[in-house]
Amino acid sequence: MNAQEDEEHGEDDDGSGGLPAELQDKGQRLARIQELRERLEEERGDRVTDKSQKSFADPDAQMMKASDGALTYAYNAQAAVSEDGLIVATGHTTDVRDIEQLVPMIEEVEANTGESAGTILADNGYLTEKNLQTLRERGQKCLVAVAREFRRPKRWPKGAETRRMHLIQRLPWAKKLYGRRKTQGERHFAAIKQAMGFRRHALRGREKTAGEWNLVAAAYNLRRLYALGQALPSTRRRYERFPAPIGTD
Repeated sequence: MNAQEDEEHGEDDDGSGGLPAELQDKGQRLARIQELRERLEEERGDRVTDKSQKSFADPDAQMMKASDGALTYAYNAQAAVSEDGLIVATGHTTDVRDIEQLVPMIEEVEANTGESAGTILADNGYLTEKNLQTLRERGQKCLVAVAREFRRPKRWPKGAETRRMHLIQRLPWAKKLYGRRKTQGERHFAAIKQAMGFRRHALRGREKTAGEWNLVAAAYNLRRLYALGQALPSTRRRYERFPAPIGTD
C-alpha cells in the first residue's frame, strides 16, 4: 500500500511532501487554493471567514458533524422507506440540515412508485412551519415530530401549523403510529452500516457519490426482498414476478 502511494504521489523524502502531482508545484497549489476560495465565496457569500474550509480531495463535500461529534467532510444521504421496509426513494445532498429535503423526497416517492405517499413519518429535523403548510395544502397526511423523539417541547410551539401538529401528536393513535418510525425509518440505515458495512463513500464528487448511494440502496432492497420472500411464501411468489429493486433509478 505504501509503495503504491509513493508511486502515485511521490515519496515523502523526495521533496514532494507526498502530495499529488498537480499540487507538488507551488504555483499550482496557489491556483488550487484560489479556485477553492472562489468556490467558497460563491457558496457562502459574505459568510466566508478565515476559518472557512474546503476539501482539496472533494470540493463538493460539506463540513458536517458526525455522530461522535467530530467534524468531517461528508454528504447528507436521504432515504424514504415503505411500510414493508423497502427503500422507495433516495436523496443525496450537501445540505447540512434536512428541512429542505422533506417535500422533494415525497415527490420522489410519488415519481418512483406512481402512487401518492401514505402518512409521512418524519423526525424533528424536517420540521418547519413552511413544510407543514406545504403538506397541508397538498393534502398530504404526515406526523412530523415537534420535539426530539416525539417528546413534548419545553415551550409551546410558535406557528399555527406547528401548534396543530403538536396537538395531533398528543393523541394515542398518533403516538402509536409514530412509534413505528424508529424501526421502520431507521432500520435500513442500521442494516446498511452494520450488516452491509457501508459507512463512507469510496468515490468523490457529488454525482459519483450520489450514484454510489443509489447502488447501496439497491443492494439493501435486494437483501430485503430476499428476507421477505423467505419469511412469506406468498410474498416470495409475488416478488419473483417483479424482481427489480424499488426506488433506485
